[in-house]
Amino acid sequence: MSGSAVDRGARERGGVDVDGFVHALASRRQDLHQLIVDTIAGAVTARRAVLAVGDHAGERLTVTATRGGPAAPATGSVIAPGAGITGRTFATRRPRLVSDAAAEPGEPWFPSRGGSCISVPLVARGSALGAITLADRAGGQPFDGADLAAVQGLAATAALALAYERVEKVKNRLEQVVAVDPLTGLLNRGGLDARLREELDRARRHREPVALVAIDVDRFKSLNDALGHPAGDAVLKGLAAIFDGSVRAGDLCARFGGDEFAIVMPRTAAAGACQSADRIRRRVQDYWPDSVSPRPPGLRVTASFGVAVSAADTTPASLVERADRALYAAKANGRNRVHLGAGG
Repeated sequence: MSGSAVDRGARERGGVDVDGFVHALASRRQDLHQLIVDTIAGAVTARRAVLAVGDHAGERLTVTATRGGPAAPATGSVIAPGAGITGRTFATRRPRLVSDAAAEPGEPWFPSRGGSCISVPLVARGSALGAITLADRAGGQPFDGADLAAVQGLAATAALALAYERVEKVKNRLEQVVAVDPLTGLLNRGGLDARLREELDRARRHREPVALVAIDVDRFKSLNDALGHPAGDAVLKGLAAIFDGSVRAGDLCARFGGDEFAIVMPRTAAAGACQSADRIRRRVQDYWPDSVSPRPPGLRVTASFGVAVSAADTTPASLVERADRALYAAKANGRNRVHLGAGG
């Protein structure tokens, strides 16, 4: 059957606007998986449906969206490839028009109502991504070949959307790994630079300030030499936890590298940023890692803080430079203090 015939079949059976379905998938105005289930089930007036998506290895399917209320399988249920109607459709990659679901071996859900059902694999670029099974047609009439063709046409589009979603998830995971410092779990310098650009762009649109706090651990080399590198790493991890636990939701903590850290504080003027920085400074001077006991005489952990606040024409590089200059002033003036840079 031609693509145009499939489209006509879908519209005739369920009044579905196929072009609208494509647009909705692209715009992601609602949950993608539920949108797929509701649209495809509506095309053939199926009152029960299950969408199951495979993992990357193709070793199991997980139910991600359903239709049919309590009679439907629970979201999160696992289906083994080859098990039941949906599992066999996924394993064989073949669409099926089943005349009596109750006669199907190993089917955990649909036999309770019996009758015909449609099961179609979701395949994109040669990869099986999942399967959708529909049952219990409104009016009690069995599904037919035209229904199957309509579902196949919509399923092909849905499979492309699922493939794109999978690529986006992998991309996001990779970006997160690349942007995170492995020792502390904070953003690294690259991740901070990207987020700082975003925050400054947003701040310009809304005419709001962004504060950047540059932090340096005082005499960290001496501490590291006295305690050893494992203890030095414990200090850095502990300080990262202090920074991350002392800021508001929406603030961004990062490790610049070595013993240098930074905090981005959106919608924060100079006074608020300095107050926050001094609160954190006091927590730092009271900190000592539990793993280093007893504390060597004369050793303690302190940090210096430099604060800069954005203006309308501030660039990420200029804000970092001003925060660095403020930090150097804090260290030159005795360390373990907060210094506000010129111009905020």
